[in-house]
Amino acid sequence: MKKACIMMIIIMVSALVGCQKTKDVNQNTQEEPTVGMANPWNNNATAQEVEDLTGAKLIVPEGAYDVAYLTLESEKLAEMNFTMDDARFSVNVKPASDFEDISGLYYEWDAEGVDKVGEADAQIRLCFDENISNVLWYDGERMYSVFTNGADKEGMEALRVANIVYGAEEASGKADYDMYGYVVDKLPEDEYYNHYNVKGDNDKIFICNYNGNDELAEGTYVGMWQIGEGWTLEVIDDMKDKSDNGIIFSDENGVKITNIEVSLRGDEPDIFTMTLTNPTSEDQQIDLKRIKVENYDGTEISVFSEKETAIDIPSRTESKEMTFSIRNPGNLKAGDEVSIYYDGAFIYSTVVTE
Repeated sequence: MKKACIMMIIIMVSALVGCQKTKDVNQNTQEEPTVGMANPWNNNATAQEVEDLTGAKLIVPEGAYDVAYLTLESEKLAEMNFTMDDARFSVNVKPASDFEDISGLYYEWDAEGVDKVGEADAQIRLCFDENISNVLWYDGERMYSVFTNGADKEGMEALRVANIVYGAEEASGKADYDMYGYVVDKLPEDEYYNHYNVKGDNDKIFICNYNGNDELAEGTYVGMWQIGEGWTLEVIDDMKDKSDNGIIFSDENGVKITNIEVSLRGDEPDIFTMTLTNPTSEDQQIDLKRIKVENYDGTEISVFSEKETAIDIPSRTESKEMTFSIRNPGNLKAGDEVSIYYDGAFIYSTVVTE
């Protein structure tokens, strides 16, 4: 994320008095409820409960740990707290019709400035003596606040984190993954929430968390990066839509199938084309018998002969295009939608071209 200059409006205060805190209600977990009254805060909320209540999906920054969520259902207000680089951060969010201060912070601020979080105008407030930084922004649907008590004299760290938790493209961009892999299975919900066993490209199995709404199918190709001592993941291909990098499927050995095409060539043999990649450090094979092609009406299309049982793919192969003559196209014609299965599970569909 580029570092934008913050145009500060300095508030003159007494050098002896400094930044005065008149009230701080941000630390909801530490407030003692009145005797006989139930605590209205849910101090053991989950990321999904935050999203369900506010409609906001908060992104946990890389390197954050001790992540905790709180919700106040009566106000549709949610809070995410975490520690990163020895500083504590607090993120508040709620649906709103206009800009409002939801930080729970009441200070006589030393300096205030303006900048951007994503495309939204943001207000930055600083208290120098207390090392307090606060960023507030309203995106037309929800109000957000990020607060930190770390050493952040210009508010740039709070602004950077605000862009990350908001999911602004400028802040996150394309993730630099520690590794890639594929989903092996989903862990039981009574033991883990939205966690998966994922086999990395180093052949080790990791327990990874996924904050998306959809359950990931076995074989889903993902990128992974480390958050504290755990692993989080982003779906590269959800087996429903072809991703930008063309990856359709990755098998248990890390071999990827990409760019499948079925073409009718008139007088020439009809062909089935696919591209294979092997990013691992070992030579691999892909068993052609595991691949099945069907026309839209359920008719199986004969693509591979009995002799074509396996393909060798050397290690670190960026792409290996394979072309096969379709031996029994049946009633196949241009414009038909054909489906490709791997071990009986649907992985892709494509339209026949001429």
